[in-house]
Amino acid sequence: MSNPLRRLKFLPWRSLFLLSSLVTLIVVVIDFLFLVGSDLSPALARVIDLMYGGSLGVLVQFAGVVGVGVLAVYLLEKFFANITANASVLWALVFCLTLCLLVRSFLPIPERLVNIYNNEMQLIAIVIGVFWKGRPYWR
Repeated sequence: MSNPLRRLKFLPWRSLFLLSSLVTLIVVVIDFLFLVGSDLSPALARVIDLMYGGSLGVLVQFAGVVGVGVLAVYLLEKFFANITANASVLWALVFCLTLCLLVRSFLPIPERLVNIYNNEMQLIAIVIGVFWKGRPYWR
């Protein structure tokens, strides 16, 4: 009888964690730019508050997190060409990305774009973004 979890050992975990760390770093830089931009310009601060306020804020935040998933698959295609992408690799990418963003949420870094801690909607948005961009690799 074979072990069904045996395939997990052969996934490119190191490369996927490196990719997820890179995407998390990009998200931190974008959040930092939001913070600095809102401090420098009151008009930009009002636009950002308007974007993230009310029901529009839910849609903007959902779209931003879907974009994070899409960015992860795009960087996987561009810079990690040695990884053969399939559904298992995409699920492993979702896990690594979620773990890196969860670790980031415990650090004292301001969070505007992605707040994965205690927010299931953003986890669903990451899955949608990864599998939307990774559609050719499902099989």
